[in-house]
Amino acid sequence: MPAQRRFPRAVPAPVSSCNGRFGFCLSLGLTLAIVVFLVTVSGSLPGAVVHAAPLLPCSSTNGPPCLLGPNLEINSITGPLTTGTGPCVGGTATYNADPITPGFGETGIPTPCSGFSSTQGETISLTALNGFAIADLGGSVTCGVTGSDSLIFSDNSSSLTCPTETTVGATGTESANTTFSPVTNLNVNVTVANTFATGGSSSVSAASNSFSLVSTPEPSSLLLLSSGLIGLGFLKRKMFQN
Repeated sequence: MPAQRRFPRAVPAPVSSCNGRFGFCLSLGLTLAIVVFLVTVSGSLPGAVVHAAPLLPCSSTNGPPCLLGPNLEINSITGPLTTGTGPCVGGTATYNADPITPGFGETGIPTPCSGFSSTQGETISLTALNGFAIADLGGSVTCGVTGSDSLIFSDNSSSLTCPTETTVGATGTESANTTFSPVTNLNVNVTVANTFATGGSSSVSAASNSFSLVSTPEPSSLLLLSSGLIGLGFLKRKMFQN
């Protein structure tokens, strides 16, 4: 009986895990797009500051343009109130560089204020950076008046009237917040209106503004989210078919 010939067993070629499963792999890739989107909008990834030149942090020795934290730029501060010629001015500048709730203000303002009636103002120009937008403006002032004096602080849509006290130099704190649709650029118009009367006084010890920043996804991030949602729908459809 003739010997049987043995042929070598064919070794299958390596098969990619995605061979024949294109739909699954596509769905997996699109689903990962959702993860990338969520990480991006969460602010976990660093973003490039959208400014032509590097800016230094705002401080008593470095004025606008400067950075108030990593995500907000003070472009400029202009107006008579800035020059120190109006009522209730002076003190020490303070800066809060929090990445989400930055702010600035004045403390240690000499009191009582100078004895004349005047209204002075300034305009603060701001730009949000790194995919953030400004969604809230807060104002706070610690002040007080005696007699028939009147002292009012205003910024954009809020107005703070200093409380009437019985002792010269006594103060109370007034504050307000305004929430609006997120904007990248914002001008804050600050006004101080001081009305003096014989025998009265006006006092201020501190004043400040604060801001709330929110992340605003860029169009590319929204495209990632849309692609990911399509992928999830496709994956779910394939699961039901199987």
